[in-house]
Amino acid sequence: MRYVIYADGSYSAEQQRAGCAYLILTDTSFIDCDSIKVDCKNPTHAEILAVGYAIKSILKNENLTSEDVVEFNTDCAHVIEFYNKYIEQGVKSTSKNASINECVRNMIALNKKCTTRVCKVRGHKNFLNPNTVVDRLAKLARGRS
Repeated sequence: MRYVIYADGSYSAEQQRAGCAYLILTDTSFIDCDSIKVDCKNPTHAEILAVGYAIKSILKNENLTSEDVVEFNTDCAHVIEFYNKYIEQGVKSTSKNASINECVRNMIALNKKCTTRVCKVRGHKNFLNPNTVVDRLAKLARGRS
């Protein structure tokens, strides 16, 4: 089975708030989505956490096999570089942020179960697509009190 995940993060310096969101689909089904207010001061970290929450969901709720493919789609090149480094090297993160370290541990665990890819998608523009949806959900999560 092919799982397609869209993830996005949002940070407002003015509000000093961050949020993230993910959407998990297959070619034929909706699997899960969530938007979460997160404690970070960096939009890249928020997006790393969005991918991490999606990983946690798919590990918990799907019975993955070596024939499955999980494809993460993000519009942030730094997130792609970050996760690809850990997918390729399989080493643990040394971040001071415990949540980021958990994301890396879960990505390594996911990569041992199935094929994983982290891909670049076009940034959200004026048309509706899954990446635009997670962008809006991340902004909603950030705005929550």
